[in-house]
Amino acid sequence: MRKNLLNVIMLAIGLLSYTSTVSANEQGTCGTCSWVLDDNGCLVISPTDGNSGELADWGYQSPWGCCWDGDDIKVNEISAKIKSVSFEGSIVAKTCCNMFLNCVNLESADFTNLDTKNVKSMLNLLGYCPKLSTLNIKNIDTSNCEAMDGMFWDCAALETIDISNFDTRKAQSMGNLFHGCSSLKKLEFGDNFVTTNVTSMYAMFNLCSSLTELDVTKFSTAKVASMEEMFSGCYSLRTLDVSNFNTSSVTTMNNMFNGCSNIEKLDVSAFKTVNVVDMTNMFMSCSSITTLDLSAFDTEGVTNMQQMFRGCTSLESLTLNSFVVGNDTKTGSMFTNCEKLTTINVAMEIAPAIAETTFDTLPTLSYCKLVAQSEDAVASYKAATGWKVFGDNIVVKETPVDPEPTPDPTPDPSTGISEVKADNINNVYSLSGVKLSAPVKGINIINGKKYLVK
Repeated sequence: MRKNLLNVIMLAIGLLSYTSTVSANEQGTCGTCSWVLDDNGCLVISPTDGNSGELADWGYQSPWGCCWDGDDIKVNEISAKIKSVSFEGSIVAKTCCNMFLNCVNLESADFTNLDTKNVKSMLNLLGYCPKLSTLNIKNIDTSNCEAMDGMFWDCAALETIDISNFDTRKAQSMGNLFHGCSSLKKLEFGDNFVTTNVTSMYAMFNLCSSLTELDVTKFSTAKVASMEEMFSGCYSLRTLDVSNFNTSSVTTMNNMFNGCSNIEKLDVSAFKTVNVVDMTNMFMSCSSITTLDLSAFDTEGVTNMQQMFRGCTSLESLTLNSFVVGNDTKTGSMFTNCEKLTTINVAMEIAPAIAETTFDTLPTLSYCKLVAQSEDAVASYKAATGWKVFGDNIVVKETPVDPEPTPDPTPDPSTGISEVKADNINNVYSLSGVKLSAPVKGINIINGKKYLVK
């Protein structure tokens, strides 16, 4: 009897010790789903009935995550204990907003069994998960998602993110989408990664410092209002093609290419900037670029150009057109460290109005040429405030002289055979039709005509 009682007591103690591994604040329910966080940091979310379940719409804070209120993160102590996440069974999500925000110790996440086809917000889905290195998100359904801001924000350990199946045709905002993914080496966008309705690309690739290539040629940007910090800190990129960007709706371009120090060529010649108000640090530290064509830029509405070209240490030539700088426009350190800028091409016949201090920080001002289109234009710039500081270095554009064409050799009237010249040599054959690597003494057929080589 005592032995049986002892066994019961020992069993009870065992059960108590087991259940204590999952404390009351480390398990719970959400909608018709249950979640459990064990002592190893494994968060498992599953249907309460064991078959299928639906997560509740938690608004801005999941039961296990943190909340971003626009100013600061509201900490949930559970989030710091999570090291892995998995979904078991069939689970439908109503929202993914801030789902795993600030899970600072999260290392792996598998979204295989999560149905997100009705989700409209994936705001900060994995925001600030700096240790996350393993991610299975390939099959996540984004077809109805409108808000993708901060989805992978500061996932600094992720080297790859498979977004090849993302359908973003309804997406309206992609701000901070990959911000701070500093280990990410490559991103490939699928055919359904469509940006037609996107209005914000703020800091979209900011601090993606390991990206060596990025293809954004298929991006539709007609509705985008913010490109602030879009590529800032992408200092491993060597090429970036933004020539197709429609920037007619953009209002902010500050820091757009700041720190893209390895890009040697950047075609922004078609950028329309009539609505832009801020270009602060726009090309700052683009230290490998040698030429910039800003001929489509209209800067009349821009209020801040501070440090716009600062640190462009390889920049030799700059082309400007409707380059208007108001007296109240901030221009501090605009050309600081532009030590090789020796040519500024100006396209307008009448000098646009600029502030007197616009070129104050240009280190090459004493010998930099301001190249105008005509003698009348030269006179206009020499008399204009802000431009006349170039003095005698304001010159008219030289008209290139076409070289005299080389006349065809005149054939000898007695034989009909021309004498060959060095610059006529191409496609050489013998009289018997054998192709020769070079003309030989005697008669050769060159470009279908007979020539005599003496």
